[in-house]
Amino acid sequence: MIEWASGLVASGGLAGVFLLMVAENLFPPMPSEVIMPLAGFAAARGRCRCWG
Repeated sequence: MIEWASGLVASGGLAGVFLLMVAENLFPPMPSEVIMPLAGFAAARGRCRCWG
């Protein structure tokens, strides 16, 4: 499941993070403690920016 989430963050960027966080709030498939570090790692590597 972590591979799936990291792939979604890498390919979807902020939209992928948003979808994962919405899914985590509706039915908790994985905790946000897994999603947010993946997003931070992608942002640190320049793959996920806050603007276009």
